[in-house]
Amino acid sequence: MEYHDRQIGLALASLEKRGLLDNTIIIATSDQGMPFPHVKGQIYDEDFHEAFVVRWGDKIIPGRVVTDYINFPDVAPTLLEAAGLKPDKQMTGKSFLDALVSEKSGRIDAKRSYSLIGKERHDNGTTDGDQIAVSYPVRAIRTDKYLYSHNYKPNRWPVGDPEFNYNNCDDSPTKNYLTGLKEGDKDYNYFKLSFGKRPADELFDLEKDPDCVNNIALDPQYASLIKELKTKMEADLKKQKDPRVLGKGDVFDYYPQIREEKIKKLYKDKYYSMFDKFFEKFGKKTVPIPSGFVEKDGEN
Repeated sequence: MEYHDRQIGLALASLEKRGLLDNTIIIATSDQGMPFPHVKGQIYDEDFHEAFVVRWGDKIIPGRVVTDYINFPDVAPTLLEAAGLKPDKQMTGKSFLDALVSEKSGRIDAKRSYSLIGKERHDNGTTDGDQIAVSYPVRAIRTDKYLYSHNYKPNRWPVGDPEFNYNNCDDSPTKNYLTGLKEGDKDYNYFKLSFGKRPADELFDLEKDPDCVNNIALDPQYASLIKELKTKMEADLKKQKDPRVLGKGDVFDYYPQIREEKIKKLYKDKYYSMFDKFFEKFGKKTVPIPSGFVEKDGEN
């Protein structure tokens, strides 16, 4: 946090020195939550509910707290509108410039009463039969009170296969403790919540359960609510032409991973060329690896 704060301070000082500070839109946020079990890379509130602070000279009144729901696809259209430009037709996000320059706090746009969240391949280390590097596809909707998510492939391990050490969770003392537990240990339920397989539907009452540990989706009294939330979520995703909700989502599992050496090292005897597999499956090649791309020690 100190490093992050220092970098922001240096950026502000540099802009001020060049006379650009008051005419520059500055956004401080994060791409995901802390790298702990049940958080980073998972569709629970602590992963995607991020602080989002914006400064733009005297155009944004400071000290306000706005409760409109926004998402990362909304950022580019917002910056384009601020620059007097129109968003590209392929952009699915909507500008929230009106909320930034408003004098009000709270909910500025009544239509921004929920947010959609999605996940496909977040890291490597998940298999499905003979297929490697598959995703754990999830789509979710978050309202003021509820988080509903649909896990499209509940047969898969949501944080990566055990044989690959649950690779979609960073190493930490917390991870080591949880993965070292055995059935019957007093905290074993926390291991299952973080690393175990999940049902197709999950629903959490965020007012009562902000940590998303008590899935109430199987309670019959919430059946109509789940239907309502899922209908709203899928209607928006269909407008965005999301392949997963249109029944064509398996394409995500066949997109090649550019870091082939990392894939070879991870999957060993299970490895196959994902570029060849994509061509075999779809009859066309994917975008080639960029010229000059260098892979070192499994990373770019």
